[in-house]
Amino acid sequence: MANGRVGGLGKLDPAVVEFQKRAAQNPQTVTRKQRQDRKRVRVNFDVPLELKAALEKIADMEHEDTSMAQVAALLLSWATRAYIEEERFLARTPKFAYNIDVPQRFIETLRTF
Repeated sequence: MANGRVGGLGKLDPAVVEFQKRAAQNPQTVTRKQRQDRKRVRVNFDVPLELKAALEKIADMEHEDTSMAQVAALLLSWATRAYIEEERFLARTPKFAYNIDVPQRFIETLRTF
């Protein structure tokens, strides 16, 4: 007959819990990739198809030979400085105050790239 225990370890010994906390925070046990990942922030964006295609082309160029994410990060950093010069339009949603549309001339440039 079952004793009411469904599964799992139940209560762990307090010494084991303390050891697990220390092991998870021990800097000597963290790999280089884990340290890099802790510094990195992931974001997802909806972008026009032409922009994604241009980023892929730039990343695959022989003199670049890098990831699309690195190209996007570089170009976002660069474009952020120039952002203030672009127009903003009042949004039609209560969630955002403004809509910022990608200028059509940018899309045309991407199509010819």
